[in-house]
Amino acid sequence: MADHSVVIRVAFALCAMSAAAGCAAPQYDKPVGAFATATSDAQEALAGYSKGMVAAQEDRTRNSAVAAPYRVRSLAGECGPSSTRCRLVLYQQQGDPSPLYQPQDDPQPQAASPVASLPGVVTLMGRIARYAESLNAIVTSDSAASVETSAAAAGESISGIAALMPGAAPAGGNVKPSGSSIGWMKADALKQAVSRADPVLAKVPEAFGATAQQATVAMQAHMADVVAARRAAFRARSTRENLDRAAAAAEAYDAFLRNDATPAVVLNELVKAHADLNQALQSNASPAALAERMNAFQAHAARLAKSLGALQTAQAG
Repeated sequence: MADHSVVIRVAFALCAMSAAAGCAAPQYDKPVGAFATATSDAQEALAGYSKGMVAAQEDRTRNSAVAAPYRVRSLAGECGPSSTRCRLVLYQQQGDPSPLYQPQDDPQPQAASPVASLPGVVTLMGRIARYAESLNAIVTSDSAASVETSAAAAGESISGIAALMPGAAPAGGNVKPSGSSIGWMKADALKQAVSRADPVLAKVPEAFGATAQQATVAMQAHMADVVAARRAAFRARSTRENLDRAAAAAEAYDAFLRNDATPAVVLNELVKAHADLNQALQSNASPAALAERMNAFQAHAARLAKSLGALQTAQAG
């Protein structure tokens, strides 16, 4: 097996020295396409997860307001005849206000929380998804000009990702592919972009993993509350409808607890998949060897989206 690997690398090197001899550049379009699809799926799932957490927080706040109506007030200086804003909040026992509603363009008045921080993870995933799209654009390009354009977009995306890392130095820069044919330009652009992005993405778990994990814990607490509320409703009025709602909530929460696809896990799988892609490109490994790793990442992203959908259905039921 080792000898066979050496033969592959030597053959690749010989082809690189003489592309005109008829050797073709390695075709990484399938694993890169799978990586881009999985990244997009993960981004959409995390965006939905973030919206679900905001809705859960709002639901808890409103329930607390019903239990303690005297704590519902307007923010200082608001809701008067000459005010420019009018926002009702629920003042907690320690004096911190929580919003009764949260417009998309409104900063949260209370201190930062895992729920408030989760949109940062969504922003990160959005930039990584754009980066993955640029990689896919490189491998599907049909002209030298489109390779160069997509390579430049990849460099910009890498810089955008690095900018979100706490204390990170600028990264990325121009990706300038070279080669004697479009095929070799694609291979070179892909190798440059991925090698520059990998050390940046390697910092993702440290920078965002704790927030993602805290959001998972917050979701568990919320779903436990939902199950308890559904059970209480069934005890108060033992109808088949209330029993079905309690069972659906419990089943969705149980599936979530047994699922190994949480936001933190998906972030780690993303980093591993990209590291494998980088290693394959730098060692000129067979593109087919990447398929299983990319599929594993895609499966985690799909499971996160599925479990989130079940939780949202149970919460609304």
